[in-house]
Amino acid sequence: MKINLLPNKKAVWNSTYKTFHIVALVALVFNMSSIGVFLTPNTALAKEKVPEPTVVAEKVKEKAPEPTKVVEETTDKDSCETGAKCEDTGNLRIKKYHELDAIGTPGYGSKTGSDYYMTGWYFEVTQGSVSVGNGWTGEDGDFLIIEDLPVGDYQVTETQQPGWVNSDPGVNPITKTVTVVDEDTTTYSNVWFGNTEIPGVCDLEIVKSVKNLTQSIPGNPHVSAEPGNTLEYTLTYENIGDADCTGGGVQLFDNLDSRLTFNGAHTEDNDDHDITYQGNYNGTDPVANAHVVSPGESGYVIFQAVVTDDLECGETIIPNKYRIWSTENGSQDSNIVNVNVYKECFGSLKVIKTVDFGEATPDMWEFTVPGYGTQSPAQGQDYVTFSLLPEGTYSATESNFPGYHQ
Repeated sequence: MKINLLPNKKAVWNSTYKTFHIVALVALVFNMSSIGVFLTPNTALAKEKVPEPTVVAEKVKEKAPEPTKVVEETTDKDSCETGAKCEDTGNLRIKKYHELDAIGTPGYGSKTGSDYYMTGWYFEVTQGSVSVGNGWTGEDGDFLIIEDLPVGDYQVTETQQPGWVNSDPGVNPITKTVTVVDEDTTTYSNVWFGNTEIPGVCDLEIVKSVKNLTQSIPGNPHVSAEPGNTLEYTLTYENIGDADCTGGGVQLFDNLDSRLTFNGAHTEDNDDHDITYQGNYNGTDPVANAHVVSPGESGYVIFQAVVTDDLECGETIIPNKYRIWSTENGSQDSNIVNVNVYKECFGSLKVIKTVDFGEATPDMWEFTVPGYGTQSPAQGQDYVTFSLLPEGTYSATESNFPGYHQ
């Protein structure tokens, strides 16, 4: 055996034991082909045997297995690698439009012509009982877009708004089924919904009332009066609809009964603007023009009339109503108000005088009806007449004339 000193190695002489110690800076090299030990000059043979180096076996760590590559499902086709699982998806676009075609016309029920898209309408998208999306038109331009839906059938339901009726697909229910197909990110499965605005309604509520300004006769369920009494009539109106009442203006008409005479007194008012008083009570020409009457607006006309004396005696009922006209509703009549007029019935009492004997004539006597005066027959006549006597029973007395008796 020989010891070769390789670079960075050296032999150290031990003077005590007269031996060499081999110090390896890097490694020891054993050459088993030689049986002698060769030393450099001026060296001695070592007497002690150098022990064989102990070989220490190091623990080898097991190699960790390569990680398994997990293929994540993706809805973005552009990011799918070859061999990866990609779900087929598509995009849904909901379009809401204002239906301007009239019901029954060829264009009604589909977007045509001047129909335009509307924002601010809410939609819910479901698949069976599961909600998969919702939102408002206008979030994506004029539309509502729901992206990356797995291909298949979906139900799209519109939330109806007050004042509108669904024209496409109709009102029961307001739901459409749409099939979402496999598409790229710039292509959509479209679904349309149309709505027609419900026209507003002019709805005039009109009332006529009357009261007796002169007197009130208790116990009569109607307004009571006598000839010569002054009555006050009030014509009221209010638009309880949700649209203007227009035309040449909302016009009020009153056909005053011939047994009533307008005395010229009147007043009128309207909530939001002037009312034009025209003062006609013939039923043909307007009493007043209220112009445009907006929803919630109200007004009135008040006028006075006098009961004439041209009535038969007894009770007379004088009915009266008024009518109002608008472009939207045409003519409509108010309620009827009745005035019970009582005219006292008067009669006359004729007292006839007969002279059986003598020279005296009837005009020589006086006749009295208590409470209604005393009269004598006109010369050459044999009677007197007491007029304007209310219906009833009366007594008449005659004066005494000398030399005569009844």
